[in-house]
Amino acid sequence: MKNNWEEISKRIEKQELLNNQLIEKMTHKRYKSKLKKIGNSEYVGTLTCYVGAAYLIINFTKIEEFIFQLFCIITILLLFAIPIISLKSLRGMNNISIHTAKYSETIKAYRHHKMRFYKLQRINMILTFLLLITIIPVLASIYGKDINSITNFWSIIVPVCVAFFAGFSFITWRYYSKILKNLENELPEFNNNLTSS
Repeated sequence: MKNNWEEISKRIEKQELLNNQLIEKMTHKRYKSKLKKIGNSEYVGTLTCYVGAAYLIINFTKIEEFIFQLFCIITILLLFAIPIISLKSLRGMNNISIHTAKYSETIKAYRHHKMRFYKLQRINMILTFLLLITIIPVLASIYGKDINSITNFWSIIVPVCVAFFAGFSFITWRYYSKILKNLENELPEFNNNLTSS
């Protein structure tokens, strides 16, 4: 009878351990899947930047004037720097351990990485605006056009590009903020799932 009881106790302990591991895995997966929404956007942006940088490198010889070559080099550097900063900000959010027993530690780490994420995203917006300024003359030079000879360049094209950039940045910022706010609101639930299991 005693042996049977010990065997049943061991089975129950093993089952509890498996349940805990399963809950932990599911909770972690849910957290990661919510962050993946931001990640997918960032990966598409990264690919776009690298394709753009490759295009400029291939067509660099078509640029004759030194000033536009300098703009091209700056643009290429920006196209490599922006994705690195984006992915670094995302990595910080992904590395948060929601498996800690103390909710206060989890929320403190989350808020720290969230503020860092926002800071790096602001830097990226500034760099992207700088990219917008440098890439226009570079592309015009590649296609052999003088910016001043392009009809309505300063009166329509530049303001439309700036307005598009501002609108896109605003929408992206709100989308990311909404996801991060929802994640922060769900942290107690994630933590309760883990500590109660």
